[in-house]
Amino acid sequence: MLFPQLINRNIVDVIVVFVLVSIYSVRLIHNWVKQWRGLGHEDWRYTNYRLKMGNKFWVINLTGLQLMPTIMVYLGSISLYPVLSLRTSSLGLLDIIAIIVTATAITLEALADQQSYKFRRNRENSQEFITTGLWKFSRHPNYLGEVMFWWGLYIFSLAANILYFWAIIGPIAMTILFYVVSIPPMEKRNLERKPDYPEYKKNTSKLILWFPKKRN
Repeated sequence: MLFPQLINRNIVDVIVVFVLVSIYSVRLIHNWVKQWRGLGHEDWRYTNYRLKMGNKFWVINLTGLQLMPTIMVYLGSISLYPVLSLRTSSLGLLDIIAIIVTATAITLEALADQQSYKFRRNRENSQEFITTGLWKFSRHPNYLGEVMFWWGLYIFSLAANILYFWAIIGPIAMTILFYVVSIPPMEKRNLERKPDYPEYKKNTSKLILWFPKKRN
């Protein structure tokens, strides 16, 4: 029989997760293509590491810039296994929560990226930075969406098989990746290059969407 592993399983959740992950993936690729500047362009973070590390750059490039993120994504993807292969029950409350969290995450990240892209195309100088839209309530709403996506997948895994609670290492790893590794260098660069950024940082939440503090 074709696809016997799907016997005695509710395939609805498989389709839902497949659709959500596909939308996430296509949006991510589209966002990359839209901002791609050609083979000659190098991300400023790579340039900084290259200048700082010199001949040892290949070490940080291999381990920190290539291997570590790949491992993090692999850990985050563990949540997909129980969803796609182990579920024996029908959709429940956890599935609904997972759908809401994951769909919200994709929407949040897409909207934040679009707002940022539109702002950067229209700004008058490089010292300006976006403080409107979602960026009024978070300094990194796009990263918030990314982190939420992996937590959404984890909730799907719990709904499929509670014994996979240990898959929480995935979303925790992704949260650490963005909160500890990705955000700090961007914050440092903005503080060095944008005179008004310290005030924005003082009044605006780092990741979670929240009302900005009132300026004195």
